[in-house]
Amino acid sequence: MQKMKLLNFKSWFYALSIVILGLNGVSCSFLSYPYVGAPRTSDPVELIEIARLRMDYGRPIGARTALQKALDESNNGQDLDKYTLARIYTGLGTTYLGMKNIALEEDYYRKSLEISEKLGYQAISIDNYYNLADVYFRKKDNATACVYLSKVRNHYKNLEMEPRDPPFGYGKNGSEFLESFLKPKVKDFSAQLQCDFSV
Repeated sequence: MQKMKLLNFKSWFYALSIVILGLNGVSCSFLSYPYVGAPRTSDPVELIEIARLRMDYGRPIGARTALQKALDESNNGQDLDKYTLARIYTGLGTTYLGMKNIALEEDYYRKSLEISEKLGYQAISIDNYYNLADVYFRKKDNATACVYLSKVRNHYKNLEMEPRDPPFGYGKNGSEFLESFLKPKVKDFSAQLQCDFSV
């Protein structure tokens, strides 16, 4: 009974919040249940952010809807700058991870890598190589996962030696990010995979 009351209160509170936000003129498209509707904006950078928020709330279908809108409204990505397009492809790969579609997940990471490697967007390449390592880990192909993880290591070592600003690196706080977050993450993952390289 207590659980039922709590559920009714949450539903009532949610509905009231939407009404109040709507009456105050606040755009609440990113709040709309179940996070699957197309957002009202057509700005690709805003759509990427909305997709990220939806993924944070465990809504991969809603995230995919936002990213697909960014592609649809930009002539299938042809009207976008390459950095934004690479980010959209990485985001789509992540949405397919959430939807457990490993084939499309891998496909979009590779599409993003095609752009990021060609144009030197190392931060995006790091994300995609790490994601591909995870894809192959889930496919139980640790040897291929280690190959992709070694590419992550190579990119972050390049950025340690020669820090670069976005979109080519992580900017002025990049060395702190690499040292405190990325390097330990790669070290742990390579140990789990039993890769034969040092981090």
